[in-house]
Amino acid sequence: MNKLDDMVREYLLYRGFTSTLRIFENELRNDKLSGVDRLIDAILNYVSSSDLNNLREIWKQLKLRFFSYLETSQTVAVKKLELSLYRYYLVTCLQSNRSEKVHEFFEKMSHELIHQQEWKDWFSIPYIKNPETTTPFALFFSRPWQDTFLVSLHNFLNVVIYMSPQPSLLSFEAEAERIEQMRLEIELLKTQSDQQRTLPTLKTKRGLDDITGEVLDDFFIISSDSKFNDVHPPTKRDGHPPASLIPPDALYRIPPRSPIQNSPDYASVDVLGADNKLEVVSQSLYTEHSAPLRSCQFSSSGIQVASCDKAGVVKVWNSTNFCTQMSLFSEYPLLCCDWVSRQENLLLVGNSKCSIRLNDVEKEKSVYELKTPTAYPQVASICVNPVGNRFVSSAYSASASGGSLLSLWNLQNGKVEKDLPIGNGLVTSLSFNHNGSLLATGCQDGTITIFDLKKGESLLNWLAVQSKGQSNVKAIRFSFDEKSLISLDGLGNLKRWSLHKKKENTNVLLPQNDEVPFDFMLGSQGRCLLVARPSSTDLYRFNSALSSCSDEELSLRHSVTYSNSKSKGVCFDWTNCTVGSTLTFLSGTDDSQIIVTYMQSSRK
Repeated sequence: MNKLDDMVREYLLYRGFTSTLRIFENELRNDKLSGVDRLIDAILNYVSSSDLNNLREIWKQLKLRFFSYLETSQTVAVKKLELSLYRYYLVTCLQSNRSEKVHEFFEKMSHELIHQQEWKDWFSIPYIKNPETTTPFALFFSRPWQDTFLVSLHNFLNVVIYMSPQPSLLSFEAEAERIEQMRLEIELLKTQSDQQRTLPTLKTKRGLDDITGEVLDDFFIISSDSKFNDVHPPTKRDGHPPASLIPPDALYRIPPRSPIQNSPDYASVDVLGADNKLEVVSQSLYTEHSAPLRSCQFSSSGIQVASCDKAGVVKVWNSTNFCTQMSLFSEYPLLCCDWVSRQENLLLVGNSKCSIRLNDVEKEKSVYELKTPTAYPQVASICVNPVGNRFVSSAYSASASGGSLLSLWNLQNGKVEKDLPIGNGLVTSLSFNHNGSLLATGCQDGTITIFDLKKGESLLNWLAVQSKGQSNVKAIRFSFDEKSLISLDGLGNLKRWSLHKKKENTNVLLPQNDEVPFDFMLGSQGRCLLVARPSSTDLYRFNSALSSCSDEELSLRHSVTYSNSKSKGVCFDWTNCTVGSTLTFLSGTDDSQIIVTYMQSSRK
């Protein structure tokens, strides 16, 4: 503050405002509101000297400068403190034998206090011989009440002054530091970009699909131009392009780069290329859970993993050394979790009792908790859009026939933007397109719905599974070019649905297997497919890119299988943010273990 005062003096002198400077200097000397301790000392000085005029003036300044910013619910505390302050003033006057000051107080304040019920008995205090022993005044003459009042006043003023908004001029230093930090980050990114240009085989990628560079995301529309047909949109973990927009709120900060990412060996390599051979290198177990797993998710860097179980425990751990970085506990079983896009510190978790919690894993605390209606207590799935500013939740009804509640939330303020019309089906799968403007949902009754989130309405809806008993849609994904939707149903059928040709579909026949898959993921620009089964995960390659092949060309060839041993897999994830040419897979099991599989890529 002193530095800023000096700058104001310098500016006034520079402009020749000498009269203003003198007034400014005088007001600085008489400033009583520059600190809580000085403020309390001034109030006590006015009370002890029975200076009612200055006491009222300083309280008036507090109202204008600080209390005016308080919410309506907090003004009650201000009125109580003001009432106690004036009572404290009267008691001090009587204890100092200044009865004339008591009369003066009621003469000046009677027009304000006469209609207040709290002052009804106090108008008689000047005429009571021993008020310190008379009810109801005796309490206010006691030392404990006076000490408690002064402590409460000090604490309240301390909090209010600390929380009051500062003028923008006071934030110039912090703003200057922030700009300098941004400049350094830009220089670092430029240096890294220049280095990567010298490595033609390295590409940045988040999740399954390769991309040519995140900088393309802001200009994604350019890729539709015929002149740029060879440019592919950037993608995130589940096959959708990430956005480069970072919300301005301080809550959404760019995480510090980890040592492994700064290593020259770190890159998102296209290990699933057509000429590459994959083989399982090793498998390890993460055994910190004690209940069946419900979800396991890689963070955007592929280094951190979030996993939650039916016992209400969520753990965040390092996928390279298996060290648990954070554990959070819920009273109720946890059903789902998802990282906030492009963030290493924010994790959403949903449980079976109407709760969605946003956690800061770096600070190991909850940012906020959201509640679904009691009629829909089970938060079965959460999906954050690629931009990272909104997310969708699916909550199941408490009754068997109640259906789902599909809600679109604002991630920044935690409010529901819209409940999306989903009918009576239980939502089993969610998937965003590259910029979060479209949402695809698969339901237990076999229906698939495409929502336009800008309008909050359904664009397409059709029945994807005709068979009874196994009609549920287990998983859905947008194709790399977003011209089609891929679905997996309860019979193990994988289908491609055109979004431009009235829902035409072609079965992608998976090899016969006794086990029905429970999830799948697309990768490598739609050239490969990972299929998760209870006892194993298989990697297949399309004979040509999924986005360009015709129905006749749509066929698969098996590439590699890795086993879950004797455990039954119930959740699945993988990352292509790798060191060297290694892929990492996660399989969460029903016996509380997470199997981490490492696969090595090599040229044929």
